[in-house]
Formats: sequence, structure tokens, C-alpha cells
Amino acid sequence: MGNRVDANGNLHRGTGDRGGQFESKLNSAPGAELAEGVISEEALLGLLSDELPEGHPLRDDPARLRLIALSVAGASASADLLEVTRGARALRDDIFARSVAAAVLTAERKGIRAVVAGDGSWPAGFDDLGDDKPAVLWSRGDLSALGDRERLLTIVGSRSSSGFGEQATEAIARAVSEAGGSVVCDGGYGIAGAAIRGSLDAGGKPIVFLPSGVDRLYPAGHVSLFEKVESVGGVVVSEFPPGGSPTMYRLQRNMRLLAAASTATLVGEAGSRSRSLGAVGHSLALRRQVFAVPGAEALPSAAGTNRLIEMGDATPVSDAGAVVAALRLS
Repeated sequence: MGNRVDANGNLHRGTGDRGGQFESKLNSAPGAELAEGVISEEALLGLLSDELPEGHPLRDDPARLRLIALSVAGASASADLLEVTRGARALRDDIFARSVAAAVLTAERKGIRAVVAGDGSWPAGFDDLGDDKPAVLWSRGDLSALGDRERLLTIVGSRSSSGFGEQATEAIARAVSEAGGSVVCDGGYGIAGAAIRGSLDAGGKPIVFLPSGVDRLYPAGHVSLFEKVESVGGVVVSEFPPGGSPTMYRLQRNMRLLAAASTATLVGEAGSRSRSLGAVGHSLALRRQVFAVPGAEALPSAAGTNRLIEMGDATPVSDAGAVVAALRLS
């Protein structure tokens, strides 16, 4: 398991994604097992390169190919490629090579971009994650908005939120977008969906991080919302390769990207056990600002939000103007 922050803000350290590392092509491979003997990273990259068509640019770019391979394996940019492919589960190197080539060619066929550190559109905020930064960002849409972290506000919260929480979130997202900022969220039901709608209403360009491949839009009930995000110039992005399914582990991993992407995180409404509180733990560790909308004391869906304010981990905000002023957007 990789580094994660649980709903209580506690950091748990680990080494990789055991739950969803390789996609269906690998999972269905008959008799998959480790190749006998020891192969060098150079030789493994050679196998990966050989699976790509003649003349493909990645055949002459082993550094980039290595990062894509790590992404397919569910690992961060700093992971050891051989350890990941050998230690995660028993797989022959040639099977893994074919899966990497499949991810690359699928992305190209579907118009999905693969961005790595060093590319012009790589978000600088992700470098703050150190060894835990993603190997690749797979995107549909324009990633350039992520380049100006100071104008971005991450919004997280419960999926089973109240009408009050959603209305407050929509108002804040609308105001941030009207002031020239952009909203970052995970696209889930409840608070995240309200953030997207508020931003779109104001002509904003939301940035949505998925816990799945960007060709497997999740949740399914928000497919039309994600398509609208793309149509207005926003972006749908993920660290997981095409075809990747959403898992609990990936939902948790997504929290660190939400925190790192922006200059501040707002909790629209969250219960005491809401997974979205993990983003707060990462935000605090990264020294990002944290805001929270106070909720009624008797409202279970606001128990986590109110607790953050009570503990001094979040600054309470009761109106959109306070957030816009704090971000210095106007």
C-alpha cells in the first residue's frame, strides 16, 4: 500500500498499489508468473520498447517509457521499476511489457495525453509530494490551468451531503470562478458535484481528478457533467492509466493529488468518517490553507467539518467572499 492519510488525518506509509496494479489484460493472462533469472531495468525497458510499433517516439525515450510503466504498475515516480513489477505480483516480463504498450496505444487512440515531470504542462505543485508524486498524469482536456496553483481552490466533502452544504459549496465555487480562479475536485456525488456545477454556472473551467482511468469516467452518474467540463475547456485527469477501475485504494490515493494541486482546500461539508478528510491531512502536511463551512451541530454530515474548525485545523468561512479574499483573487 502507498502513503495515505486516513479520515482522521493519520499518515500511513507503504510502497505500492496491491489492489489495482495491473488492468484486465494482465489479470486475465493465463499462467502469469515471474520470468526466471534476473533481468536488468535496461533489459526490461528494451522489452517494453519492442512491444511498441516501429518509429514510435517512446522507443527512443526510455526515461519517459519508464515513468509510463510505473504508472501502469500503480507506482509513484520514485519507485524502483524492477521491484514494482517483481514484488507486486507474479508476472512475466513480456506480459507486463504488452500491458504497457496497450496503455500507450489506447491513450493515443482515445486522445488521452500522458504528461510527466519535466513537461511544460506538469503542475509544479505535485513536486511538493517528493517521492510520492505521480509517475504520469493522463488527461482529457487542457492541463495548463494546473500551472497556476495560486489561483486554484480544491473543494472536497461528503458524497451524502445536505442541501445546505451543497448550496454553500456551489456559491463558493461560483464566486471563485467569477473572480478568475479555478475549482479542483474529484467529481464525486454530493459536495464535489456541487463544486463542478457552481464553477460551470460561472463560466469556469473545473479540474477533475478521477480515481480511475480518464476513459472510465467515475461515477457513472456524472458522465454528462464531466463531458461538459471538457467542452468548456476544463480538464479530467488521473494518475491511473486508461482502463483503470476505481477502487477504495485509488480513491484514497487521489486525496494527495487534490491537496497538492491547489493553494488551499475547502471542505464544503463532511461527516466524521468522510473519506474527503484525508485531503485535509495531506493539505496540512503540504502547508496548504484549509477552510471549512460550518454546519449545524445536529447535522451528522457536518460533524467532521465542525470538528476541523473546533480543532483549529480549518478556518471557518460562512460566505464566498471570504474565500475569494483569502485566495487574493480580487
